[in-house]
Amino acid sequence: MVQLLLITGAQAFFFVTVLLYGGAVFHWHLRPHLGLVLQAFRRRFIFEAPPPPPTWPSSRLVILTAAFGHKAEWLEAAFENHRMYSSIHGYRSITLFQESAPPGPKGAYRAKLELMLELMNFTASPNEVPIDYVVWADADTIFVNCSQPIHHFIEEFPDKKALLASDISPFLFNSGVMVWSRSNFTREVLEGTLEVIKDEAIGPPQPAYKGAMPGEQISLNWRLLPHEQRRKCRRRFKRCMKKCAGDECMKLVDPLVANEVAILPNHRLQSLRRKWKEPNWSLPVDCECALSFSNGASAIPSDYRVALLPDGGLQTMSVQRSPRPLCVKGTKAANDTSCGGEALSTTDGAKKGTVAEGSEFIAHFAGIHKDARRTMILSYAGQSSCPAMLMCRDLCRGGAGGRQTEIG
Repeated sequence: MVQLLLITGAQAFFFVTVLLYGGAVFHWHLRPHLGLVLQAFRRRFIFEAPPPPPTWPSSRLVILTAAFGHKAEWLEAAFENHRMYSSIHGYRSITLFQESAPPGPKGAYRAKLELMLELMNFTASPNEVPIDYVVWADADTIFVNCSQPIHHFIEEFPDKKALLASDISPFLFNSGVMVWSRSNFTREVLEGTLEVIKDEAIGPPQPAYKGAMPGEQISLNWRLLPHEQRRKCRRRFKRCMKKCAGDECMKLVDPLVANEVAILPNHRLQSLRRKWKEPNWSLPVDCECALSFSNGASAIPSDYRVALLPDGGLQTMSVQRSPRPLCVKGTKAANDTSCGGEALSTTDGAKKGTVAEGSEFIAHFAGIHKDARRTMILSYAGQSSCPAMLMCRDLCRGGAGGRQTEIG
């Protein structure tokens, strides 16, 4: 009882959250009960995940998503999409909704950073898998191309403590999707940013442009600027910002921290667009064991695949792969070969055409009207390859002949 009375207001918020949400957030005050908390966490917030790939311990990565205040009708679809993607690749998933934001200035924006910091400060016991990376994904994001493992970015930049994506507006990066390593650098950035947000004397940096929200993104961007720039731009953040992409943005980052950070082109980590169109494609997934089940063959011809569509339908096709440039602007039609990572030139009876894999890895529906956001999130969640990949995994593990095929 004495210990509980000593818990600060912020700590009490996380304490109650853990009790309400079955371990979605960890706190050191819960250490004696951590085994029960983790059991509830695994039971309520992740699917039964496949074993992690032998080359990378994917279970050490957590994908964290939270929403506060009004519960949008699309929220469960987004949460389900994030859980499915995590299950496919063996990541741990936390999806959290809280009707009221934490008290104090910028409560909902601050909670985003506080949740990440809680996971950074979590210490696993010897029989628990530690957390090495926390991936924040805003609730209005959808994993579209679910065959892309997010840990491939970590392998590409093994020495970086933070992987970020540039914005389509005058910012260094967009905070909708971020990959942070569990490190002292991350703790210092998050703690320093929280201090700025809670500073009642001066206040957080002001929006970079007219109409921008004074959220955590501005304070995080400000925190990565050189010290002299931070002094100059505290009141007028626009002075220090300009539109940039990928490596261009690194020129604006404090040289003292530049070695710890990578800023990727926006479309690589998340796709932001000023205008969205409903997807006119259904992302197929190669499911080789489905072909062997459907035609009874013991060996799969090298030039044939079965595309398992999100609605559960199967399409047998002859496949010829050809490389294509990434599509940076807009979602293209299925027969437009100027877009996507690879083209699948297919022939299926009388049907001829190209099945485009699309350019989106993660679609981020920020800054659009609430009605359009609802439509886009529900549409993209339905066209995501995540449901098909899970169906294929279940089919290959428990289908005819018990054939096993790893996905992802």
